[in-house]
Amino acid sequence: MSAVTYARRQPEHTVLHRVVTARWGAAQELCRDASDGAALPDFIVNAVQRYLGCGDLKRGMVRIHCHGCGQDLFVAVSCKVRGMCPSCDGKRMTEMSSHLVDSVLPAVPMRQWVLSLPYDLRYLLAWNMPLRSAVLSAFMRAVQRHYVQQAKMGGVANPQTGAISVVQRFNSALQLDVHFHVLFADGVWSEQDGAVTFHPAEVLNTLDVQAVILDAACRIARQLKRFGYADDDEPAPFDASDPAHAQLLRAAIQGRQLTGAEAGSPLAAAWATRAAPRPVSRNCAELGGYSLHANTRVHEVARDRLEQLCKYLLRPAVSASRLELLDNGRVRLALKTTWRNGVTHVTMPNPEEPRRSPRTLPTRSWQEQGAP
Repeated sequence: MSAVTYARRQPEHTVLHRVVTARWGAAQELCRDASDGAALPDFIVNAVQRYLGCGDLKRGMVRIHCHGCGQDLFVAVSCKVRGMCPSCDGKRMTEMSSHLVDSVLPAVPMRQWVLSLPYDLRYLLAWNMPLRSAVLSAFMRAVQRHYVQQAKMGGVANPQTGAISVVQRFNSALQLDVHFHVLFADGVWSEQDGAVTFHPAEVLNTLDVQAVILDAACRIARQLKRFGYADDDEPAPFDASDPAHAQLLRAAIQGRQLTGAEAGSPLAAAWATRAAPRPVSRNCAELGGYSLHANTRVHEVARDRLEQLCKYLLRPAVSASRLELLDNGRVRLALKTTWRNGVTHVTMPNPEEPRRSPRTLPTRSWQEQGAP
């Protein structure tokens, strides 16, 4: 038998840990300056401090002793911070994906429905949890209606659907981008004489997706009206109650630094939608800032592929392997996939560099061929 060795994780050597360690104090000062002296919320400060101690033996460890060989092994305590620590989020992703495939998701075809939201709605949902739950429920009811109506037209009595949902708060450029991933069983169940039968859905087409996104947009509009955001000309209440956090959310959505001439400028509200959904590609449609993608389907026997899809839904916000610290102190993030306009990387400015203009935007790296 080959010997099994354990290499202690050393997060202090990663780019993310080095950058956060070096600039955390300056980042807090910048946030206070940009929000009239208001400090960051305690949960953000506590999360960062816990992350900085993740994997540090001085912050806590477990001693493992082998009575056979007398060897001691020290394992550092992890921080378990969500949305920031790549190691803890990666472990959580692996465990949850395995649990879903082994114990939760039945052996039926599954389809992923991904709904992206308008920018101003992303800001509201980033801090308003009740509204976020209502919007997600409205979207899921729209997809459920598609399956139920299709099954009833096929003669299925009392059809029932099943789904799991994941709210992601990020995109590949580390911007705040609240959107929904919903994994629906691609069909319905019915019960007759105590026997439960699964009825696979018909082949999905882009017209079906257009109908679903229109239904979802109408349902979401009703929820916005119910919560008092049908015509949002007034500042959101969150701005006054927690200005520093509000500034961070706005900057993260817009992909810019917190400081600058436009720091704190309100996001323009735009709840209106287009007259009709617009097809974008196969099983993908857009409607007034909403985008719905439903072209990913996994066969019932492809359990390994289903687990990979679950890992994609539950993936960490920060991928340590895609971060690079440049010589000038800037941090370059490699995008997971090349954007349609050719962008391959996003370079984040060094806050210690002198400002060249009142507004500083992240620079972009372009492919050598095909760049404008």
